[in-house]
Amino acid sequence: MPVELGNAAFLVSWRNSVGTGKLDLHGKIGKPSEVAIQVRRSGGSKALVTEHLSLPAGSFSVSLKLSPGLLGDGQPLLPGGFVVTVDGHSGKLVVPTQVKSVSLPPPPQGIVFRAFASGSAGGRPAGSLHGRSAYAHFVFQSQPSAKTPITVAWYAPGGKLIGVATKSNTPEIDSSISSAQLLPKGTWRVDLRDGSTVVKSLTIVVQ
Repeated sequence: MPVELGNAAFLVSWRNSVGTGKLDLHGKIGKPSEVAIQVRRSGGSKALVTEHLSLPAGSFSVSLKLSPGLLGDGQPLLPGGFVVTVDGHSGKLVVPTQVKSVSLPPPPQGIVFRAFASGSAGGRPAGSLHGRSAYAHFVFQSQPSAKTPITVAWYAPGGKLIGVATKSNTPEIDSSISSAQLLPKGTWRVDLRDGSTVVKSLTIVVQ
């Protein structure tokens, strides 16, 4: 009593390197069945999303919601390869496991999977800073298409723009700001941009 899996496609939007959306899956099944649909990363054993459904015989369409709060590994949705599996039963009959591979492409502005502040160049991540300088570090999971300039903008507490620096399109981007006096206390913001699109915002607490 086989299942035929047809098209599977991601419909995802990106904001500040966080993806949300859905995975649309289409197929056919021979008899009414109770099925489990799971989504895993390629090469991964842990299900990110599991959906239990009662399907009537014939064609079916399923939309699986994808967001950080729903993903089983607690990680953000990142571009790459995924595997969809469908199995279950129809009465006493077993629905043979069916597998479908699908890829989530990166957005043109790229994706940062790690951003942190430190008190020195190449320094360790710090929860808060104190001193005359601050460093922001951004690590790409996928780099921008490089059709527009990559820039880093620093905003002081209160939202005043302090400066903007143009950066090369490299896997890791560092930026810093320094002062002859102690940096003003409060929450600073650092925006990494691809053109006018904010790829990632980093907040830095200065005490």
